[in-house]
Amino acid sequence: MRTMGFQRGVIVHAMPYDADHRLLIDTLKANQDRQDIRAIGIIKDSVSDAELDLMNSLGVCGARINIGKYYKQDRSSDSVRRSIERTKELGWHIRLHIAGPHIMDYGDIFSSIKDVTY
Repeated sequence: MRTMGFQRGVIVHAMPYDADHRLLIDTLKANQDRQDIRAIGIIKDSVSDAELDLMNSLGVCGARINIGKYYKQDRSSDSVRRSIERTKELGWHIRLHIAGPHIMDYGDIFSSIKDVTY
């Protein structure tokens, strides 16, 4: 990063890894300039509280929540809400990824979201 002239960066956890954050965690642990790197993780029920705490300590500051048929993530509304609440507790920002044709299917979730960082 420094060689290329960048002062700060954000690592976005790729969707093919789903909620397996091992590569992200290893990458963040190996980075010596932690104050200059942040990251975004994919949050689901399968991510433990301990993993969230570790990710938080390593510079993760946001959650990507993939929902809808386009992402093959037909998650229940309750599961999405749990992920949102867990993310809010950490003070992270939230990114909901959903394809346009499916937005109305999740209107109840969108209208229930309050007090999140964006």
